Parts: sequence; C-alpha cells; structure tokens
Amino acid sequence: MRSIILSTLAAALVATVTAGGARANETTVVLTATDTKTIASVSHTNWNDNRLRAYFSNATQGFVDGFCKFDFSAIPAGAQISSMSLRTFHEAGFGNPSNSPIVRLYRTTDDGWSRGTTDNHNGVNEILTPIHPGPFPSADLTPYDWTIDVNAVDWSADLADDTFSLVMRNENGNQGIYSYVYWHGSDASPAPPQLTIRYSTGPHLKLDNFVAAQAATMTFSQFSPNGQAALLIGGSAGPLVIGSACGVQTYQVGAPLIVVFIPIGANGSVFLAGPVPSDLTGFTIYFQALDVPSCEQSNALAETAG
Repeated sequence: MRSIILSTLAAALVATVTAGGARANETTVVLTATDTKTIASVSHTNWNDNRLRAYFSNATQGFVDGFCKFDFSAIPAGAQISSMSLRTFHEAGFGNPSNSPIVRLYRTTDDGWSRGTTDNHNGVNEILTPIHPGPFPSADLTPYDWTIDVNAVDWSADLADDTFSLVMRNENGNQGIYSYVYWHGSDASPAPPQLTIRYSTGPHLKLDNFVAAQAATMTFSQFSPNGQAALLIGGSAGPLVIGSACGVQTYQVGAPLIVVFIPIGANGSVFLAGPVPSDLTGFTIYFQALDVPSCEQSNALAETAG
C-alpha cells in the first residue's frame, strides 16, 4: 500500500516540471554582532550606547527598537540557510525586565545605520520570530535564545551585500504600556549578541505545502545546469546504501523507495508541482536527491503530510 502511495506521489510531482551542492553535510558559523544602537520609531531619537533595547516610551517616541547588525561575508553568496538563532545577554539594572515586555524580532532592509551617527528609523520588514512573552532573565549576562524563521526571508540580498540587520521590538507598546528589557550591545566586552547560522552550498531541495489533497511544490536549486537529478522518495528513514555510477553512497531515505529522474534547467534549478494523495495524511515521507553529473547529494527532508 505504501509503495502505491509513493508511486502516486512521485507521478504527481513530476507531472509539472518547470525549469528555472546543499550537501548532506552542512556548515555552522557563529557570528558576533558588529554594531548595535537604539532608534525610536516615531521621534527618530537615537541612543548610541552599548545597549540593545526593546521598549515602548510614549506617544512621541513610539516603539524604541534595538537595531543589531551582522557581517555575512563568511557565508557564500549562493548558500542555502537552513537554521539561524540569535543569543543575547541580559544587562542587569534599571528594573528590567519591567512591566512584562513581549518581544519580537524583525528583519530590516536598512543597513545604513551605525552607532555614533544620527539615523532615522526606516521601518521593519519580515517577522523573524513569534512573540516572546518571557519570562526574560534579570541577572546580568544571562543568555537568552531566539530561533529565527529562515523561511520568512529571501536571504539573497543579505548574502550579496554581506550585511544583515535585525530589529528587536517590544510589542507591549501596542497597549501603550511603558515596559522594556535591555541586552548588552555589540562592544567586545562584556557580551555582544551572537548569531548561529547553519547553511549548505551544494544541491538543495525545498518542499512546500505538503498537505493531503492539496498541491505541493518542490524546488531543486544549485544542481548542475542542464544536468539530471535522481529524486529518492522513501517511506522510512535511512540510512540506505545504494550503488550507482557515482559509486556506493549512503542516503537518508529508506524502503519502500521510489526513484524518479528529473531534468535540471540551464540555471541549475527546477520546480515541481503536483497534488498530494488524499490518503497520505499523517504519513512521514523522506526525500533526498542526487545531482547526477557531480555525484553530490542534496539535503534530506522528512515531511509529514498534513
């Protein structure tokens, strides 16, 4: 039964192919903030001290947001970012956290700000995290971690210009409540914010809307231009050892197994779309691809159909 379902899924995905390595092993880097400051959203007041604030002042100041900048030059421009997390270190004092701050992170496309200059608050863009209601730490230098939604952003611009700026906002300001929380800024001492990024640079798979009876989409990127990909669709987790013209390789998919060969476009990518079988609800399906010309494996996916 599982083999029949996998065959139906495979046929559906390859029904629509539009031309358009992440290797199985990914790279992790830890970046230290290069700059921080605080800017008010309404008055554009600047605070140029070593502090990352998130508070709401009053109607004339608006949101008083902490800006934090990172240098992305250590990450290749074509990289696929798979995970990202921010660690900030609490600055004790001033009675903070005060009045139950609820905090969220945003990306901003404005990288032109810097500490020591007077800058306008040019707004926020994509939402990077859900709201964090705390509790936030009160002791000095206590770390706090924020998991960033990497799928919320097209990272190509930040990877191209080697700069990423985020904004920390206290959403409790929506109720006009004067509340705040402080973190240490980017100075080397005592504890600047840190950004941990996991990325890959080879063939990459991405699956969206894997919901039974709906249209799923699968994107192949960074494969060999005008080449071919072998897409492995498995009904269980690997490892599975397979021999081919690329030699003996271990994949993170298991039996029952369907293999489909996909032509890759001139730009190294292809886009598949097709309906997910209705009886796949609740089943976890495993995907991995081989870039046939280079013999490089893509990242592996384990997706449970909604």
